[in-house]
Amino acid sequence: MADAAFAILPAADGQPAVTTRWPARYQEAVEGAARVVEQWLVNVDAPLINVLQHYRSSIPPHAFEPFEAAFFLRLEQRLRSQLLIPGNLTQALALGNGLTISLRLSLADTLRLADSGELRATSDAAGQHLAELAVLGQMISLPLAPFTLPKDGRHD
Repeated sequence: MADAAFAILPAADGQPAVTTRWPARYQEAVEGAARVVEQWLVNVDAPLINVLQHYRSSIPPHAFEPFEAAFFLRLEQRLRSQLLIPGNLTQALALGNGLTISLRLSLADTLRLADSGELRATSDAAGQHLAELAVLGQMISLPLAPFTLPKDGRHD
């Protein structure tokens, strides 16, 4: 395998792995950069430039360039996962995708309103749509997706 000679940034957010131009001996620096970015994305507590500058002073100088490149490549993977690319639903629905999270929260709110009676289907088609949303909610592991059509089939 030709890639074994080079450090590889692992796949993330629905994006493929990236073979870097640095020898495999820099794999640890590349993976370390990915971990730093992942931690920053979960807990944004400092400007990104400050995070990178902190590591500039703590990583051996010979390993910083591969670290820095992997740092930006991991960010690029995340940014690319956020783009809605026509015809590529896999990338649009990548784990960690902010759009997917927003859609899940919106779905949960819609189902909560339907369950409380604040949102009512006024037609069979609307009732069917709410029922399909409830199924979708269960498929994507939302705990708040219990809405079902009324037993009598009527809509207010």
